[in-house]
Formats: sequence, structure tokens, C-alpha cells
Amino acid sequence: MAVRLLLTVWLVFLVGRSAATEVFADDALSPAEVPQQTRDNIEVDSNKVEHLVETLKGMIEEGARDAGLEGGASVDELDADPPAEVMQELEAEGDRGIDDLMEEEERQVPDEDLGGETLMGGVTEELEEARHVAGGRRFARVCEHQTLTISCPAGRQIRILSALYGRTSQDFCPHSQIRTTSCRSENSMAQVRASCQGQSSCSVAASNSVFEDPCVGTFKYLEVRYACTGRPTTGCGGWTRWYDRDNPSATGDWETLTNIREENPGQICAAPSGIQARVKGSNTPASQTGRQFLHFNPGVGFVCRNGDQSGNKRCLDYEVRFWCP
Repeated sequence: MAVRLLLTVWLVFLVGRSAATEVFADDALSPAEVPQQTRDNIEVDSNKVEHLVETLKGMIEEGARDAGLEGGASVDELDADPPAEVMQELEAEGDRGIDDLMEEEERQVPDEDLGGETLMGGVTEELEEARHVAGGRRFARVCEHQTLTISCPAGRQIRILSALYGRTSQDFCPHSQIRTTSCRSENSMAQVRASCQGQSSCSVAASNSVFEDPCVGTFKYLEVRYACTGRPTTGCGGWTRWYDRDNPSATGDWETLTNIREENPGQICAAPSGIQARVKGSNTPASQTGRQFLHFNPGVGFVCRNGDQSGNKRCLDYEVRFWCP
């Protein structure tokens, strides 16, 4: 309704302006030469138009008040832009990414494992580590040459959401050797998942021997986002025994689920939900041996190929076990 009235006002205004201001061709009389009667008629018509415009303005303002517009918006106010401060606030909110909002929320929620204390991401010279909890999401960071350890409460398992070994900021793990802040190891996610996915706790070394060196000459850090998920429990759930069916050969160490099942019928459930691997006869996790793995998941098993290793490295002899829900 208000839009239609505004259009009417505008059209009437144009008509009135045309009536009150003659446009003369080159061969026509100038305004001074127009008869007095004609000028009087134009002035009367102009006054009528102005009166009509004022009347319509009053109608629009009254309609705006009836519609609940605060303060009864005027004709000019109906088309006015929002205040500058409102526009700035809206633009600022629109520029904020989902990750920024999540990080803000995480920083405001205490870590249930720290007795209500919230770590605000402070930096130390030797080790910087932060953990946050927000709707089950957690975060941990350590500097290069340190070991990142994460865990979940009893009865829950780790689900890795993201991982980064490298450097994307100067704000964490300050060091004299920072040549770039655009550095990420391509196998960050694979290595962290290989060590932690599906487990209740795990440790990963922030080291070039584990992730290789994505940016030589730059001091790096390892950061991980993860969640603690509920582990299905039944009367017979738990870890299997450790299996070592293959010794490192010309091609590597192959501890596949299919082969282990064939050699140990009836010992492993139909759908394992977790896997662990370590150097045979030790408690050293596979992820801390500085090797690359072709497969490291409960659906396939564990495979380390000599051809995937850098330099003169070869696969070690590993043993694996599976989690059966």
C-alpha cells in the first residue's frame, strides 16, 4: 500500500512540475513574454499540486503508524537506508566465518578434563598446547619436537576432524626460524588418524620424521581438532589380541584384515571399528616410527610399503589389533 502511494506522489509531483515549468522551443515565446493570465493559471495549478502532495504524505504517515512502524515513518524515512552503525554491524557479522565462530565458542567453554579451567591458547618458549571443548569438539596444539597427546573419557573414542603439521600463523610457537606461514604437510590428516582414530588416547610426535618436512627452515607445530564419540558397548566388545602375520619383506609389511582373518578364523568380528599398530615387541606406536603407510584403517588393516619410504628407510615389523564393538 505504501509503495503504491509513493508512486502516486511521485507521478503527481512530476505532473505538477511539468505544469509549473514550461519548456520552450527555440522559436517559442520566452517566459517573460507569456501573458500574465497564463502565468497566474500555472501558479494556481502548482499550488493545487503542492497541496495534493502534502495530503498524500499525511495519508502515508498515518498508514505507517497504523501498520506499527515505529514513530510513524515519513515518506523520506520509508526509502531511507539503515543507520551506518547498523550496516557496519551486519557486514561485520557476515564476514565472520563459521570457523571463527566455532573458535570463539570453544574458547568460552571450560574443558571438562581440566577441572573447569579454560586454556586460552597461551604460548610458552618450549611448548604451546591448548585444548578446548565445544559441543564435543576439542583442540590441541604442540610445537615441533614435542609430542601431542590427546584422550577421551572412559568409554569414548577419538574421532579426528582435522590435523595440520606445518605453520599458518606467527602467533603460535614463536621461533627465530620462520620463513613462511603458508606451510602444511600433505599427510597430516593421514598420520594423525593412523595413530588416533578410534582410540581412547594416543600420542603423535610433532616431527619431520613422522610427517616429513613441508617447509625446510621453518619451525613448525602440530594442531589437531577432534571429538570424543560414544563407543558402542556390548557384552563381548573390546580389543583383539595382537597379530603379526607378516615379516618385512622386499615389498614391506602387510597386516591386512583379510589375511589375518583367514589365518585366525572366528577371532575377529565382522566389522571392526578401530585399529592399533605398533612395532612388534614394543609399545612404540607405528605413527612414531617416521614411516609412511599405504593403509591404516579397521576396514582394510595395516600396510607399510618399502617403496613409499623416503631415503634409505624401510618398513619395520609391525603388529596390529582391532576393536570389535
